[in-house]
Amino acid sequence: MNNISMRGIAAGVSAAILVAVFPLEAEAFVWSFGHSADVEGASITFHVDVPGLAPSGISWNQAFEEAAYDWSVSSVVQINTVRDFKNPCGALYDGYGGIGFSGDLCGKAHLYTSNTRAISIVQRRDVNTIIYSDIPYTTAFDWDIYDGDYKVKPIILPDGKPFNEVISDFRRTSKHEIGHALGLGHSKFPRSIVSDAKDRHFDVTGLSPDDICGVNIANGRHDACTLLLPHSATLTGEPTSAIFTGGASKTFGASYQAHFSSNDMIDVMGTVVVEEAHYGLNGRLHAIVVLSDGTNLAWGSRGFVAWNGTVAGLHAVADVQTLDGANELYILKNFSIGESGISGVGVSIFIGYSLESEPDEVYYSGTPIVFNLE
Repeated sequence: MNNISMRGIAAGVSAAILVAVFPLEAEAFVWSFGHSADVEGASITFHVDVPGLAPSGISWNQAFEEAAYDWSVSSVVQINTVRDFKNPCGALYDGYGGIGFSGDLCGKAHLYTSNTRAISIVQRRDVNTIIYSDIPYTTAFDWDIYDGDYKVKPIILPDGKPFNEVISDFRRTSKHEIGHALGLGHSKFPRSIVSDAKDRHFDVTGLSPDDICGVNIANGRHDACTLLLPHSATLTGEPTSAIFTGGASKTFGASYQAHFSSNDMIDVMGTVVVEEAHYGLNGRLHAIVVLSDGTNLAWGSRGFVAWNGTVAGLHAVADVQTLDGANELYILKNFSIGESGISGVGVSIFIGYSLESEPDEVYYSGTPIVFNLE
């Protein structure tokens, strides 16, 4: 098997310590329509004319326009809003993107969970080209417009037990659904506005760098992703169009940095965007931790193990799976620097993937995720 040689900047920590203290979680998501889903002309329009005010006194129209503005100024896609009502439950392919309340989510409520608040019904010109989206919001739940942690109201369940039901925030729900309208699926990163409610932190109201990267990469502007790991490479030296992003964070992905103190708890997250021809194929996801003492660790579905530098060694620690267009790797989660006893250490992590059909090839980030534990 081929050997892989990578260079890092880490120093002063043994492989045994790293294996013992690094937790493991791997998740994946797929952009809505296969490998990518760009917005036609990098512009999308919503028709917004929902009468009335939320209990907070803010108009529904204003809240949606603020959500659209946030995406528009943060991503490469222009989000337009028009003060004109177009029924989100109108005729399919009517050419208009509308928003509004609907008791049964435009007759699609049966396709979703009983906890679904809103959906984005995306219309596309072809497999990968979005032209507009309708967003119905269900009237089955209470709505308001607010920031911070979710508001709740006490209710009594049919079995007589008390329960605090979440009051849905229209603005952050709109940001979530606009993300789907721009081609993003659910993320497992807890600070992502497009993560599923069960994974998302309660106080998330804004877009994360990962949200913005997803839209920008899908629309062909990976250079506009602040988490981009440039210089994608292959073991054989063949050129590749695969894209890799990632970083280390002490805010669960709200922001990223390269230096951490002993009091920090950190997460390391990355995304592997496979070549278009590789979407849906069987393969493995990889991460390699490189230490300056010559120790290398391979990460996969079985955790971290000492790595002998071979492709076979990488395959031994990672299970075969169907590759999505974009694959999220939660490499470290809630890693406590203080509890680990590690300090004065630099770490480099390369991420990548391989195909079952190409057993001696690896597609990887030529530039690693780099951070220091001070």
